[in-house]
Amino acid sequence: MGSRWRDIAAPIIAKVITDHPPGKERRKALIEAYPFGDRKYHPYKIWLDEMAKQEGRKPRNTNNKQKTHGDQHLLPSS
Repeated sequence: MGSRWRDIAAPIIAKVITDHPPGKERRKALIEAYPFGDRKYHPYKIWLDEMAKQEGRKPRNTNNKQKTHGDQHLLPSS
């Protein structure tokens, strides 16, 4: 069983991709086809990921946490 959001998004995105050639027209159609209300939180991340997959692009890293090495920069170097 897949994600509920992805199950809704996938056929919508597939239809838009089928109906529109690559480019600005398709991009606009994908924006207009977004079915989940506000473009934020988990549903929007799933939408962007599914768009990337279906268009053959590498999905964006949607993890907003910055990767750091803690306070290692404060330690004296060896």
